[in-house]
Amino acid sequence: MRDVGIQDDQILQLYITYKFGGQKGAVFTLDEFLLGMIRLKCQSIKDLKNIVPQLKQKIQKENKYKKLYSYFFKVMSQGKNVIRFTEAITLWDSLLNEQFKEIIDFIQFCKAKPAEFQNTTKVSFDLWCQVWKFFEIIGSDYTKFDENDAWPLLIYEYVQFKTK
Repeated sequence: MRDVGIQDDQILQLYITYKFGGQKGAVFTLDEFLLGMIRLKCQSIKDLKNIVPQLKQKIQKENKYKKLYSYFFKVMSQGKNVIRFTEAITLWDSLLNEQFKEIIDFIQFCKAKPAEFQNTTKVSFDLWCQVWKFFEIIGSDYTKFDENDAWPLLIYEYVQFKTK
């Protein structure tokens, strides 16, 4: 990613990894790399570097964030349908920081959980998707939050924390 000049742009790194079909994050097999270059219509690293501005526009214009969000859970879970809580916090920060400004408070709330909780808790794909849905629907307007809806416990706790 350094060769392309995007070492500081996490969303763009994730998007390129998604386009390459990387199953181990930004570490690509030769096949993944070649297929990714074909998908992006690039014949060289220079070509890839030249399309970076267009890729940024495409991510925003086509709202690719939600696809990236689901894709990276599947990569990180390695078919187990759960990821470690600490991994989820890192990914929420990387993937949702530009999408939902309220995620910063949620991440701080998660990081304030006891170390034992953070080290033993797993995040399921359902919880992963519900976090996106929560910030998409509720954001910081907690009057929209209906405690009779089927939100995961972590989200209930977060809303209680924010509305005290």
